[in-house]
Amino acid sequence: MKLNCLNPALTGDSLITAIQESKQKRNPIAEGFIYEHTRTMLTADPGLGKSTISTQMAIELAAGLPLFGHFRVPQPVKVFYAQTERPLIEILERIDEIGKIYPIIKENLAITGETQKLDLLKPMHVEILIEYIKKSCPGVRICFFDPIYALVSGGLSSDIPASLFTRAMSRIQSELNATFWYTHHTTKPQHSSNGEVIFKTDPFYGSQWLKAHVTGSLHLKATDTGVSLERKKDNYRLLPNYVKLDYDQETGLCSINSKDIPSIEKIRNYINAMGAAEKEFCFNDIEAATQLCSRTIREALLHNTISDLLIVVNTIRRKKIYKKKPS
Repeated sequence: MKLNCLNPALTGDSLITAIQESKQKRNPIAEGFIYEHTRTMLTADPGLGKSTISTQMAIELAAGLPLFGHFRVPQPVKVFYAQTERPLIEILERIDEIGKIYPIIKENLAITGETQKLDLLKPMHVEILIEYIKKSCPGVRICFFDPIYALVSGGLSSDIPASLFTRAMSRIQSELNATFWYTHHTTKPQHSSNGEVIFKTDPFYGSQWLKAHVTGSLHLKATDTGVSLERKKDNYRLLPNYVKLDYDQETGLCSINSKDIPSIEKIRNYINAMGAAEKEFCFNDIEAATQLCSRTIREALLHNTISDLLIVVNTIRRKKIYKKKPS
């Protein structure tokens, strides 16, 4: 590498311009769930449905359909999906089943198992993957890597391969200017001396390099009616804290029951509805419409994805009167 391969450091006017540009709102890929330039990791025990959920997401994003029937997708996006282990036929069969319910927008989907031939610990393979994705899916907006540990020889349990992997993925993302979605497995259950299972707060498998690399992570757990997604990390305050997904045995699809919509989504939906009606509203109006506690609403109003939607048009006896910002 030569010095002219590196961009100049930010200083003077270029620094001020970069700061101003960084304040711009991240564009949503799925509002309230996936945003540009993020790296989100979904972890779960084997067999809980990481791949099933990820495949459904890829199809919905490519078609511009609401994610899980709820999170609005502003426009269809180009999706690259790398199945990094197991035969490719598995995801093709899954897509075929989903295709009986949802349209498969073939122009927006690129599915491959060829990444199983690569080892991202090798710099040459990193460059090959960049060119492969550019050629297979021009204009890609989101890349799925399912699962990530199969992209490197020896796995991600120790620091050296994990640090090399995260560096490789950061470079790939920079070259593609795309959002990344990872699936990953959890650690094996550990037991105390009396035989009881030891529950970890965040039981992902691997080095802390990996946890530091992702901008957000979600842990998948089984429920009585399907699965739940619990937020474990969220650098940019973009992810919902908890999402419960019901599984439909007949269609094989997961969806959010309206009563299980996260609080912040209820508030966002109310604000959007008031914006569409061109009406002003106050804190008490939000409370009455959403049936959420005042503390939850106060915290949500400080969340950047909510505060960015609002304009304070008046203050009456210390009560703020809001309206939605024009789109």
